Amino acid sequence: MGKNKIEVASGNKKAKSMGKGPMNLCLIQKLDKIVQHGKKGGKLRQTSMNDACDKEARVRIIQYIARFFYQAGIPFNAAHLDSFKWMIKAIGRYGPNLKPPSYNELRVPLLKKELAYIEDLLKGHKDEWAKHGCSIMSDGWKDKRERTLINFFVNCPLETKFVESIDASSFVKTGKKTFELLDSFVEWIGEANVVQVINGNGSNYKLARHLKLGK
Repeated sequence: MGKNKIEVASGNKKAKSMGKGPMNLCLIQKLDKIVQHGKKGGKLRQTSMNDACDKEARVRIIQYIARFFYQAGIPFNAAHLDSFKWMIKAIGRYGPNLKPPSYNELRVPLLKKELAYIEDLLKGHKDEWAKHGCSIMSDGWKDKRERTLINFFVNCPLETKFVESIDASSFVKTGKKTFELLDSFVEWIGEANVVQVINGNGSNYKLARHLKLGK
């Protein structure tokens, strides 16, 4: 029996010197295999503990993101926006100690920069609108606070472009106000460029169409 113990332990000098039993030897041999396998790949593999820590850190971080959505009343489909994904990536690349934008920065300088950026994006589209004509599309919906919002899109052979969203809660049921809103948007796009206006079938839109025809 003693001979067998010596023969088993002889396969690992460290186990023999420390007087480890067969169970300890088995664990050490498995660890040796993992290390050797990692060396063959050019580097040691990360342990599962690191993976667990990463998962726990992600759980905490995304909870902060979710809380911001809930407190600000941001629609969940905003998570599908490319700009949301770009924001997360940009923050990750910057690393720790990023100072968030202040109220005044969001309200004035950053808003101006974004408007200039959007205007620059629309330059090519405006040329396309003048060349081939375009269609104006409006889509009304309600958010969690029961506000009636109208999204405006412009469609042309190049692509469909979102232009703006209007809070129409105060006049959505009024045909005259709806007509004025649509008319002002058509003028901004350029009346000569607009081939058609596509909107809902509500009574306010029907009245707006009658006012347009009688204009």
